[in-house]
Amino acid sequence: MIDFQPLYQALDKAGAEDWVAKLAGQLERAFASQSHGDLSGWRKVVDGLPKFLPSSTDLLNAVRIGRETDLSASDRHCLRAELMKLHPWR
Repeated sequence: MIDFQPLYQALDKAGAEDWVAKLAGQLERAFASQSHGDLSGWRKVVDGLPKFLPSSTDLLNAVRIGRETDLSASDRHCLRAELMKLHPWR
């Protein structure tokens, strides 16, 4: 099971407490293995993504995690290649 506590904490901090109350059940249903035939494959891709620490995040004014300069060109290329494995019509 995916640990959504960091997400819930970030949403609480952003003032979205009401949404957090509804989100747990929605996420449980959305990520139920029987709902998606390839969920296990997608999770393997996500689990295998390179780990990077963003210099900053913004979830209040935009959805931004890190800055372009946080990764080298090579790291961005590798990250993009891995993320494309999640792209359904690549």
